[in-house]
Amino acid sequence: MQDSLLVVEDAKLIRLMLAELFADRYDVVATDSGEHVMQLIAKKVPVLILLDIMLRGPVDGFSVLRMLKRDSSLQHIPVIIISSLEEPEFIEKGLSLGANDYIIKPFDFKIVESKVQNLIQLAEAIRVASISGKFTVGAVMEQHKDMLGRFESIIEDMAINEKYFTIEQIAQKLNLSLSTFERTIKKVYGLTPNKYIQYRKLEKAKLLLRNTEITIKQVAYMLGFNSVSYFSKCFKERFKELPSKQR
Repeated sequence: MQDSLLVVEDAKLIRLMLAELFADRYDVVATDSGEHVMQLIAKKVPVLILLDIMLRGPVDGFSVLRMLKRDSSLQHIPVIIISSLEEPEFIEKGLSLGANDYIIKPFDFKIVESKVQNLIQLAEAIRVASISGKFTVGAVMEQHKDMLGRFESIIEDMAINEKYFTIEQIAQKLNLSLSTFERTIKKVYGLTPNKYIQYRKLEKAKLLLRNTEITIKQVAYMLGFNSVSYFSKCFKERFKELPSKQR
């Protein structure tokens, strides 16, 4: 069964052309209505959404983006905005709401195609690159399995959507005291929660440096490191080589 790709575009011609562009690789679902997006996703979750801002009906693209990013089961879906709104405030708003990219109309369909493929591949790589598999994990008691699954989901959300939660906030999300949370993670992974999260960030950094043109400085600050030198130090400690070796 093919993965689904959702095109939410007001202009009929562009909507049809985008659908045709990806039809050989994906089960393309297209709509011009922001109101229908959640219904369509409920039927089949897409691997990526191409989202216009100006849509038919009262629900615009920004509203759709807010709905997606507020839903913990959907916020991992990569979103590329395609819009004729080219003013900096609209671009900043789209990106701040969680869009992964913002493409201004008119656009080159080949560029859209490349961006879609790269983003899908990167999102998939981040999802499957679980650091936990690289550690010797002792036997986990049955009562911890659900908590660890939810913890991994939070970490993946942080990695994919560039969010930041403190250790205290994560413990709160898991309905655990801070001391219980820290003790459990240390027992399972042999690392403190902060160190484990840092390792996950470094995994994402490695993927970004290998698969995108984003600079080392941009990657460092994107992932919350205070300086490029500290990022490079941590990266070398983890992978035994400098970030520049990933190019």
